[in-house]
Amino acid sequence: MKATGWSTHSSEHLKPNQISFEDGEAYIARKDIINIFTDGSKTEHGVGAAFCVLTNDIWAYQWSAKFNDNNTVFQAELTALHEAVIYASHLPNHNTSKLHVDNRANIMASSNSKSTNETARKIFKILLSNPRIKISWVKAHAGNIGNERADQLAKESTQHGQPYSHTKLPKPHIKGLLRKRMLEEWQTSWKNGNTGRKIYNIMPSVSLRPITGLERMLSSSLNMDLSLPTSKDFTCLTAIIAVVVELARHFTMPRSVSIQCLRI
Repeated sequence: MKATGWSTHSSEHLKPNQISFEDGEAYIARKDIINIFTDGSKTEHGVGAAFCVLTNDIWAYQWSAKFNDNNTVFQAELTALHEAVIYASHLPNHNTSKLHVDNRANIMASSNSKSTNETARKIFKILLSNPRIKISWVKAHAGNIGNERADQLAKESTQHGQPYSHTKLPKPHIKGLLRKRMLEEWQTSWKNGNTGRKIYNIMPSVSLRPITGLERMLSSSLNMDLSLPTSKDFTCLTAIIAVVVELARHFTMPRSVSIQCLRI
């Protein structure tokens, strides 16, 4: 099964034989092809990626790197593929390179000129200008000597690889850091404020989650019955409304913090 670039513009299609989702293990025995194997790994030690080059039954070159612990395996695998196509693009023009990748998602992203992933788009551009570079899927953990070697190098790089700082942290992680910082600032402002202390005694901790069970909470804290009042209970209702109004006034985000939240 062949796959081409997904762009509708004919000039941005890869050659039909550049991308294959068939197992490329059969190409390894060919002496006229430079086989390159890529992989990424995440262990208890961190995240790593690697590629290795097999030429005429000789391991001619290898590359590996260690990523930030918050990078994903997908990012590591895609970066290994990017480094591999850069390496292949610098080989003599008469050499055909076959890159073996065990993650179909990486291949699909790299064959799409309109991928939302920046690294995948860079890979596509290199492939587009170098039709002698081909990518083939290979089954993982199936005894393929090249895939097993790349996997081992990637695992080792989680401990001993050279730090790789060119890959951005994933957006969900960055958003999580911003939310955490925002809540910390909001909590400090709420804790050290001079107003709304009655409400603070009821709700000492801030949260982005919607408040539930407000009637039960206020009834328990203020020892009031929050059922619909008769005329003689009007004073009680007024007191409850005052508490809710004070809650709305004081249990809100500081303006600077809310702006940060909106920008996430």
